Amino acid sequence: MEIKCLNPKKENNLCLIELFSKDNPMTEIDATDLNEKIMQTFEEKAYVVAWLDDQVVIRTLAQGDILFDLNETQLDQTNRIHPKYLRQMRIFTKAKELYVYQSGGKIQNRLREDDFDGRGTMAVVAEQILFGTKVEKTNTENVTTTITEDRGTTLTLPFINISVDAKKQRVALKTLNYIDCHKSTHQANYVDCRFVGFTNNGKCLS
Repeated sequence: MEIKCLNPKKENNLCLIELFSKDNPMTEIDATDLNEKIMQTFEEKAYVVAWLDDQVVIRTLAQGDILFDLNETQLDQTNRIHPKYLRQMRIFTKAKELYVYQSGGKIQNRLREDDFDGRGTMAVVAEQILFGTKVEKTNTENVTTTITEDRGTTLTLPFINISVDAKKQRVALKTLNYIDCHKSTHQANYVDCRFVGFTNNGKCLS
């Protein structure tokens, strides 16, 4: 997927694009149905960023993987999550994202799907720099790299061969930020955001 900027100079490193985006409304889902919903939505490999009570989990998800477990383990050896510990989660590919969050003991979800060859929706592509200025360890067996920095932040990413430092070499999260105009004021605003993928020094990680 090649994203073509409508602003070639990319002011402030932001890329304005036009695409077609379908935003399915937010709906409530039962915890026991989460795995089935995810498997129905993602036939291809997807990335997961999940915010739990005390940690952030970043991993890949292959077709048929079970992400949630209803036992009492917050995060077991198979990386399965108990829904009650989940604050919010984004499962995403380049083309779509399932956003899940818990509020008042209820689990809400919305699916956004994009066609980059389509028209009708304006969005800004941005990259959010992740904490992590040095590689702490690499595990080639489960294909992960843990990055950290002096302030104590640690992230484990589902990639190897990552290069980071305190200057220019960083891992970033690519996002799409959707624009719409308020009907009464005709003022353009950001109305939604989704995750697209990861980059390292400007190159896409996969």
